[in-house]
Amino acid sequence: MKKGLLFLLFITLVLLANGQVLDNIRFIAGYPNYKYDLAGGEIDEVYNSAVLKPQGDSLVQEMLLCDSLNNLSYLRYYYSYHNITALLAQKKNIDNSIADQGYKLIVMDTRTMDTSVMTIPKTIIAYGEQYDFFDRRLSLLYDKMELSYVMKYENFDIPEKKEKPEILYIHYYPSNLKIEISNPVIYRSVIASGSSATPYLFNNIDGLKLQADLELNLLRIPSSLDIDSIYPLILPQGFILPSIYGANLIINSPLAEVLYFYEHTDTTVTYRILNKKTKQWNKLVMGRIDQGKLIMKDFGNWLVGCNRVSTTSLSPGEKLLGQDIWKAEETLYSPSTYKLLTEYEHFYSEGYMYLYNIDKKKYIEWNTGQADSEILMVKNDIVYYRVYDTIYIASIIDGEKLGSSNLFIKNKDVPAIHFMFIKGE
Repeated sequence: MKKGLLFLLFITLVLLANGQVLDNIRFIAGYPNYKYDLAGGEIDEVYNSAVLKPQGDSLVQEMLLCDSLNNLSYLRYYYSYHNITALLAQKKNIDNSIADQGYKLIVMDTRTMDTSVMTIPKTIIAYGEQYDFFDRRLSLLYDKMELSYVMKYENFDIPEKKEKPEILYIHYYPSNLKIEISNPVIYRSVIASGSSATPYLFNNIDGLKLQADLELNLLRIPSSLDIDSIYPLILPQGFILPSIYGANLIINSPLAEVLYFYEHTDTTVTYRILNKKTKQWNKLVMGRIDQGKLIMKDFGNWLVGCNRVSTTSLSPGEKLLGQDIWKAEETLYSPSTYKLLTEYEHFYSEGYMYLYNIDKKKYIEWNTGQADSEILMVKNDIVYYRVYDTIYIASIIDGEKLGSSNLFIKNKDVPAIHFMFIKGE
């Protein structure tokens, strides 16, 4: 009991010293479930998504984001913009998981927890054709000093030589609920905030895939229109695009751009980081992460994520790291960890997590001994990270190493938590 009180006192002092109030910490739990399993069938399991707050030794639900009557397509947190976005697809009926009644976009300001709900049309009629909204083609923009959204609608049945675009770019203004047809150039203002800093939520990755123009050695925004689609990025001096696949824009924040140019070996993967303040590029070479698992998220001048992750199948009798303590039961907010890692997301993590400071170019890495680990937030040189059902906090010392970790909360719903924020900040 005394030890627990000392932990709580330490945490309270640390939080207060950094201008943070314990009562204002919030967690976001939930699992985007409108997706397909590895066998190609739809997952007919629906979980709630909600904002949770600590109350003593427990977590209590403060705000419901998605209930069992809707499928959650993605859940994203934009730290630099105090924005949480959840895309919901309404189910046809309670016994059918196929969403065909349109989409709703829930936007929450983390400072006030005020929310707004916008209806997104499932289809758009333009050029005499019907275009369908694809739920993983929605991005946040910072346009004309306000946040807005850009969506892609697609019709790949249009003949290749027909004078009609296959892709429509739709600009959505939340301030007046105005929707208008735009073009790929709008993506020059796209905000990208990476993933949830874990191999979880594979389809929840936020970013932009850019096409390579090898002849001119530049990147282009995907387009089927004959317009200027150049993505405005000055490549590193002397850098030649290494792949016809172009690049993935993983992070585009007020402080940095991070791109993956498909530079990898059998054992490493390379990210290119542009510091927007200094206009300088830097390389971050990490242990090989299977292609497509671009595990990185930004918190101001910190980039965070998991290192050394693969999607190799387990051999008979082989166990995942830390599997012995996982509970088999699902929760209100998520399937069991075992089901997630072996059936849905299907990855193997060695338990390494990292912090990288874009200003100091310092890299910190540590091992949790648990495949189910992720960094939830970094704020004021304090890192909050989850190891299965437990959340820890630790100080970052001189921007170069991690201090002692201290238990913050342990709860059955913690495995479903992938984001956190501090209300009012």
